Amino acid sequence: MSMTNTTRAKPSKSPSATVKAATPRRSRSPRAADLEARQAIEMQETRPLETPESPSKVAEIQPVHKPKKPKLIRHSFKIPHDEYAVFDDLKSRSLGMGLAVKKSEIVRAGLMSLNALSDKKLVALLGKVDKVKVARSSE
Repeated sequence: MSMTNTTRAKPSKSPSATVKAATPRRSRSPRAADLEARQAIEMQETRPLETPESPSKVAEIQPVHKPKKPKLIRHSFKIPHDEYAVFDDLKSRSLGMGLAVKKSEIVRAGLMSLNALSDKKLVALLGKVDKVKVARSSE
């Protein structure tokens, strides 16, 4: 016995049964054909044109690299309630000028401003800030 597949129709048990002619099956749906056509067009649009160039010109072309995003650090701190209310004042002031900002952006802008101060002004400003006692949980 051979293990090859044959495409012959099985004989019917009744002699009056007629065998239908094999109709070709649709290989894919209209949606699949449409999708394949769109993908082929996109591939042609994105494929670079093949132009004869010298090897030196090919070496000059370099891929564009996106700058890496800076790694963000999540940190929490305690702040007195009246100083925390300043966030709302600063946010409303910036909205009045057409700029929506977040609390983290306000803190970062403040850090940039403090960093730009001279040592003498920085010490004077930090001397005005009240010390906040932070209770640490026992570990």
